[in-house]
Amino acid sequence: MSLLADFEIRHAECRSTARKNDTIAWSLILAGVIFSSAATIAVGTDSLPRETQATLTALPGVVVVALNTFRFEARARWWWKKVTYFQKWIYALKYQGADEKAVSEEMAKVLSAHEDEWPSFGKPPSGIIT
Repeated sequence: MSLLADFEIRHAECRSTARKNDTIAWSLILAGVIFSSAATIAVGTDSLPRETQATLTALPGVVVVALNTFRFEARARWWWKKVTYFQKWIYALKYQGADEKAVSEEMAKVLSAHEDEWPSFGKPPSGIIT
């Protein structure tokens, strides 16, 4: 497999992962708003049993904890940055006649440094060179 083909595969994988993290983040934010609204209405109208109201009222907090713990937005940004790197290298190889060896060496350096920027809570996905 050529370096260009490898980069195109990695670019697509990183882009997919970035989109998934964005989708999860926005879904949780939307869920938090919906839960908050539902809790406000339920408490204001006193239309549900107290236990249900308490559960509904707690859900926005659970969403906030999940967003702050798993950091989906920060992870999405990390993945989008990686997408940009691969796009740059793809263009360099395809259109600028860049030397594969030089691009490969730059990739190893850049992605190694990029791993240090991984949002905390767990290890970064490794496998710079697989």
